[in-house]
Amino acid sequence: GKISLVSRRRASPSAAPEPPGSPAEKDVTVRSAHTDRKKYVSNETVQIYATIDNRSDVPRDVVVEARVRDSRGRMTVLAAPDTGLSVDLGGGACEPVTLSWNTGAYPPGPYSILLSALDTVDGSVLDERKITFSVAPAIAVEGLKLSAGPARLSANETGTVGFTLEFQ
Repeated sequence: GKISLVSRRRASPSAAPEPPGSPAEKDVTVRSAHTDRKKYVSNETVQIYATIDNRSDVPRDVVVEARVRDSRGRMTVLAAPDTGLSVDLGGGACEPVTLSWNTGAYPPGPYSILLSALDTVDGSVLDERKITFSVAPAIAVEGLKLSAGPARLSANETGTVGFTLEFQ
């Protein structure tokens, strides 16, 4: 026999009936999305992991894309592959996907990724999730003094040179 999935929606007695097309009615969802870390430095690769879920019993072709935006909300770049990642979701299937983006020479600060599952046929957004991460500035230490000792060794002497770092 066929199992009905009606019970998957948690209904509370006071809830109004949901209009069609509301999130609970979505067939294809981005079940989870996260980056491998929350903080990166310049020229590091951000790994973006997501799980795309097909709740219907009809196979769906989906394109997953990740748009990286800076703190001012400007579009910076599409994560690789920049054409998006094609996913063939069988009925009831759940597929993990991985995209990546290199922080390159982008300025430090907070960034967000909008990860979208798009319908391959008409390009409509089936579901999306936002992830945030930050790019840390290269570390500059003010008032750093480096000294080596002993200062001189004659040609036939062997000795150990010690380095001292002082923070002021």
